[in-house]
Amino acid sequence: MMKKIKAISIATIITSTLVLFTGCQDVIFWNIRKEVALKDATIIGDVNSIVRFQNDIYIQNGNVYRKDQYASSYNEWEKVSSPTGHVFKLAADSNYIYCLVAKQKEDENNGVNTGSDRILYASSDGSSWTKVKSLDFKTGWANSNKIVLFCTNAIQSAHRKAFIRYDSKVYELNGTSWPTQALTLGSSNAASKPTDTTTTCVWFSSGSSGSSGSSGTEVTVSDILFFNGTSSYCTGATTNETATADPTVYYYGDDSKVKFGGAVSGSTSAGNSVLSLGLTRDAMIVGTDGGAARIPVYSNWALASSTGTFDTNADSTLSQQYMINAMLSMDPTKNEKDAVIYASSTFTGTGSDSAQFSHIGLWSYYPSRGNWNRE
Repeated sequence: MMKKIKAISIATIITSTLVLFTGCQDVIFWNIRKEVALKDATIIGDVNSIVRFQNDIYIQNGNVYRKDQYASSYNEWEKVSSPTGHVFKLAADSNYIYCLVAKQKEDENNGVNTGSDRILYASSDGSSWTKVKSLDFKTGWANSNKIVLFCTNAIQSAHRKAFIRYDSKVYELNGTSWPTQALTLGSSNAASKPTDTTTTCVWFSSGSSGSSGSSGTEVTVSDILFFNGTSSYCTGATTNETATADPTVYYYGDDSKVKFGGAVSGSTSAGNSVLSLGLTRDAMIVGTDGGAARIPVYSNWALASSTGTFDTNADSTLSQQYMINAMLSMDPTKNEKDAVIYASSTFTGTGSDSAQFSHIGLWSYYPSRGNWNRE
């Protein structure tokens, strides 16, 4: 009798092991099937902004690159002239593109480079730059989060506005002259007034007419919603605006949640801190500090209550070892597999077999290619 029980137990263990092994193999083979041969990287380094300006899109990685907004294939970026220094952020409005340049100074006593001035430049053509202002990098500022350049990045040029937060004040930019007055600050997120922690914004009509203006000490800008964050590279906000229709829903990151409002409202957890968003007609692609996540989008533009799985190889290229600091979906009327989408990838630390320096840079999804790959 004991031998029979023992035999049954061994058989059960073997069967369970086979089932477990087969299940693991299914996951492994599924990930292998999604792996693709990587293109040679042409845009390497930290990309913190992917912005629309005129009929092009621009990125930075210390230098500045651009490509036609309708271009949808690999290796079409053109390096353009940029100011002296390390360009680490871009923003644009209807008439100008702006870049924030970091200057470093040597600390000879400690043998390291330390933060020095940040310099703001503006350009009306994307290649000839005019200095707007030197922004002091003050003692005690451990990082650039005290100087944050951001914009609406709207599809429609008329809805593009650019702003800079400097030393707890927010200014609307308007060309090569530094603004004379800061915007009036508010206290809440997703509001028409920025706060001293605002990092991004969207154009979203309040239903009232008018433009930026001032009344006494009140300085405001119409049809803009501002969003708070802790990262100076956070661009985690977007809308469902199209080339021919104003937005009806806005979306933004709030810690690990993607919140939305307007015609519909709600909140969905992305699992990690939200850094960037790319909206398509059937999915919100979320860039986090732990890779990319996918949230299904319903026909009324509401987000599903939980994340789903990718049909593409996004989870194997924009994987959990990486921070996805910037993202841009070119056309939210297209489904995920039919849309052109750009995203940047980086990580902190020294690198390992799971997080590789060769993956730091710009990535893209093109429908003609059918996969995510390096730019």
